[in-house]
Amino acid sequence: FRVFRFLLDHIKGPNSLKIKYFLPEFFQQLIFHSEENRHQPLLKLWLGPIPIVAIYNAENVEVILTSSRQIDKSYMYKFLEPWLGLGLLTSTGNKWRSRRKMLTPTFHFTILEDFLDVMNEHANILVNKLEKHVNQEAFNCFFYITLCALDIICETAMGKNIGAQSNDDSEYVRAVYRMSDMIHRRMKMPWLWLDFLFLMFKEGREHKKSLEILHNFTNNVIAERASEMKKDEERGSADKDSSPSENKRRAFLDLLLNVTDEEGNKLSHEDIREEVDTFMFEVLYIIMLFSGIIK
Repeated sequence: FRVFRFLLDHIKGPNSLKIKYFLPEFFQQLIFHSEENRHQPLLKLWLGPIPIVAIYNAENVEVILTSSRQIDKSYMYKFLEPWLGLGLLTSTGNKWRSRRKMLTPTFHFTILEDFLDVMNEHANILVNKLEKHVNQEAFNCFFYITLCALDIICETAMGKNIGAQSNDDSEYVRAVYRMSDMIHRRMKMPWLWLDFLFLMFKEGREHKKSLEILHNFTNNVIAERASEMKKDEERGSADKDSSPSENKRRAFLDLLLNVTDEEGNKLSHEDIREEVDTFMFEVLYIIMLFSGIIK
């Protein structure tokens, strides 16, 4: 802590934060100090014992984003690891470099093009739900949009239709919402940062229960799809007798089950779960970031 304070002493910003800064008002204070120190290249803030250096100068941002060395994630990413493991978002070092090299080919627009029909199908369900509110009082459409996104993500990432828009009370959907909420709440409550203390609170017990539901769901989907692909290989049905239009869509999961590193090694089921869960989280997080605009 003292080393951090010494190294960051030359950066402008408040030397301490009051407890209210751990609440949503913290982000309002971040905006306030950013405006107040706009002429400075960097801004320093403290979230409890954790230092935060805010960068809003384009030249400085470019240095960080183009660096192949500065890939370590902030302390707050630790709270994602129970759910996402050490996937592309949370890992660092050689594991991150190796995983990134393996996964880059899987992020291709052709995957999205193959699932345009799926996206349109779920989007039409969303439109039908929203039409019921036409000429009615103002309402929060964020919930409808996230359910639609869940349907699209699950089918494009895992090849699984969970029907979130038709059954928003499903165990998996509720677990996704609870987990996302608890992670954000934990980030704002320093007394819950230590794992052994976190598990003593109600939030920690709910976190553990939701985590089990999420991992079991993804593990079951991976096992089912791996079994299907193995049976296809045994039958020799490598799409030789099918036209391209008859070929089954290849979800992100299908690509992960086949991807190999430079030595020909495939990802383990745990590795695949990390990346599938990471993909799910990242898309939902982007939607949550823009929830204010949606409202």
